[in-house]
Amino acid sequence: MRPAEALAVRWEDVDLSSTPATVKVTGIVIELKGGKGKGKGLSRQPVTKTKHGLRVNKLPADTTAMLMERWVNRESDLVFPNRGGGLTSLSNGNRSWREARGVELKHVRLKDFRPTVATKIERTHGAKAAALQLGHGSTKITEEFYIEAGDAGDYTAVLEL
Repeated sequence: MRPAEALAVRWEDVDLSSTPATVKVTGIVIELKGGKGKGKGLSRQPVTKTKHGLRVNKLPADTTAMLMERWVNRESDLVFPNRGGGLTSLSNGNRSWREARGVELKHVRLKDFRPTVATKIERTHGAKAAALQLGHGSTKITEEFYIEAGDAGDYTAVLEL
């Protein structure tokens, strides 16, 4: 998911009883112009960046286990709330990630996970599957910006004189 999509996930969007567990991507968190100090702040929009962003993603076992732990300890309708139980801003989500990742993973940003996911899925299931997981309508953006270049293959036998 895009970070703004993950921050918008509500418990009603998560199905931990299905096998595998699923999460519906049903919105994004946005910061309203003017900022919190001017009576604005954060809002959860019931749309995603694109019409293809509305989707259901199946979750791996380790993510399901983490969500089950969060479910037991939940104090909000949001899966990733701020300390007061409300929406978490993207800047605060990024700050929390920087604190959690430590020095060893200092180079890893939240937005780095999408290309990694896209590449792993593409290598096994193809570009269309990667595009669907990311919420893209076609493989063009997925292939151009998210899937890492692969090994060109071993063609040395053909090239031998």
